[in-house]
Amino acid sequence: MDILRFFGDEIKVYWGNYGFQGLFYLSLIFILLYDKDKLKKINTAWYSLCILLLVFNPITYMVCKYFLGTDNFMAYYARLFCLIPIPVFVAYGFCLLLNNDSGWRKMILVFAFMGIFAVSGSCVYNENWYTRADNVCKVPQDVLQLVDIFDEYENVSIMTSNELLPYIRQIDTKFQLAYNRNSEYELKGQLESDTPDVEMILQYAAKKNVDYVVAKNTENSRYLYSTYGCDVVGYTDNYIVLKAPRWVMTQYSDSSGNNAMFYTLKNMKKGTFIVIDGGWEENEEQVRNVILKNGGVVDAWIVTHYHSDHIGAFNNIYSDPQGIEIKKVYDTRLSEKLYYSVAKEWDNVEEFKEYHLITADKENVRHIKRDKTLRYDGLKITFLNCYDEYLIDGEDIPNNASLMFKIETGEDSVLFCGDCHSKWLSEILLEIYGEQLRAKYVQVGHHGNNSLPTEFYDTVQPEWALFDTSDRIMSGDMYSTGDLSKYFIENGVGVYDYTTTPNVIGLY
Repeated sequence: MDILRFFGDEIKVYWGNYGFQGLFYLSLIFILLYDKDKLKKINTAWYSLCILLLVFNPITYMVCKYFLGTDNFMAYYARLFCLIPIPVFVAYGFCLLLNNDSGWRKMILVFAFMGIFAVSGSCVYNENWYTRADNVCKVPQDVLQLVDIFDEYENVSIMTSNELLPYIRQIDTKFQLAYNRNSEYELKGQLESDTPDVEMILQYAAKKNVDYVVAKNTENSRYLYSTYGCDVVGYTDNYIVLKAPRWVMTQYSDSSGNNAMFYTLKNMKKGTFIVIDGGWEENEEQVRNVILKNGGVVDAWIVTHYHSDHIGAFNNIYSDPQGIEIKKVYDTRLSEKLYYSVAKEWDNVEEFKEYHLITADKENVRHIKRDKTLRYDGLKITFLNCYDEYLIDGEDIPNNASLMFKIETGEDSVLFCGDCHSKWLSEILLEIYGEQLRAKYVQVGHHGNNSLPTEFYDTVQPEWALFDTSDRIMSGDMYSTGDLSKYFIENGVGVYDYTTTPNVIGLY
């Protein structure tokens, strides 16, 4: 029944109504009756009948579906109809009929045939997919608007939908397309969808080194692209133009409802996955789910320091992976003897003991030194702080020994400060690194409460500041977090916190 329904649908698409179909069958009869040339009968009527038997054949249907696959089957199967030049054969058949009459009867037949042919067909201008061009270039207006968006570019690589694809290169050769009109059928359909598979689109864009994605402009599609950190660079009447990130960074809130720290970084081309801290023990389920959703493999897990709001979830997952693979762990070297000697009431010694117990002598655990650099698929990580000779006489070692590191991609940078917060540490870092601390995004030290002094952040010159804490602490009178947030906002710096998580940022 599915095959018969398919044949019926294809007939409706290709033939339209029964009038045009009837004309074709009549023309075959006229050719068989009136054509005296056997070779012409074979080349027209018998050829057409053979093709029809080929097209409307369950065996052909099953063979084509097997070899063409689900995505390409519909588009290519319909082309079998084109093996018959139907208008030519219809005209030829009726010409044979007219040759058997003369005078006024022939004239009547000519006009009757023309009328039937005109009424039986359908006008392309009346189809719902047809839109009349509003410009002298005779291309969709969206194409010209797209050219205007990239007017100052010499070359630009884009992905776009089926509707715009045939027109892009004919109007401006600076556009480099990710595929041709006969490939990636499913992908181009996703760009027209109101519910696109954004991850699939961005993975393909990264694989092909595509800079911009031109997608259907709907409220839902805009939301879905924003959840993957895509920056909007322009609009046309019907499309939205997005910059495709190479890496996606996500800030998560903590299931405990308290301040914590949990970030992930994912490479859209190869799927390389990096985790930073993980939050409280209560956040274990969320961290597991995020990792499993992204393939179950952590290429690098960076542990900034040993407080419960940073290693609670990590301890549980590392000691009982349950299918999760952790390739490398990077932390700050801090001996148990030193930790116990400086620990205050807020320094959870038991959590620290557990971390040292489960990671001791493990080959995948690395203690980071200052200025150590890691590289992952175009992502550069440079460590600017850890426990070493600079911190020996410092205050609040468990916090200030946090790994501070700068992440850099081709265009973007992020400075992670962990729980670093003291003025003396700020002065050391400013003296050693100065302008090297500059970054587009900064994860503020110590969740923003009693954080690093504003002079430190003035040197960083961020465009966005990330606070790893809830609205209760952001707006509470007992904390200085609100004052620092206000300072950023007054200086034109955007603020992320737990009220809008997950906060997804595209890195280019």
